[in-house]
Amino acid sequence: MEISSGSLSGALQSSLQGLQKSSDGITEHARNIRDNSLPTQADAEQNQQTTSAPSTTDSLVGLVEDKNLASANIKALQTENEVLGSIIDIKV
Repeated sequence: MEISSGSLSGALQSSLQGLQKSSDGITEHARNIRDNSLPTQADAEQNQQTTSAPSTTDSLVGLVEDKNLASANIKALQTENEVLGSIIDIKV
């Protein structure tokens, strides 16, 4: 069984991109929750006119989704590390 170094670096790249995406999502959802938590009167009037801002509930659900995405990518990185260690042990 031969595993090319290209496929390993591709897996690493994919996991790291997924981790970055989840981190960005967590930041965005946290910012939305912050912005929705203490609205001023002007913000309340503006939010009634434009409903494009996600609700706090949607942001909380998004946080959980991004947490799960981050956990999955961390596990993928751990698995890749174990596989790489096994391959090095076999070749040495």
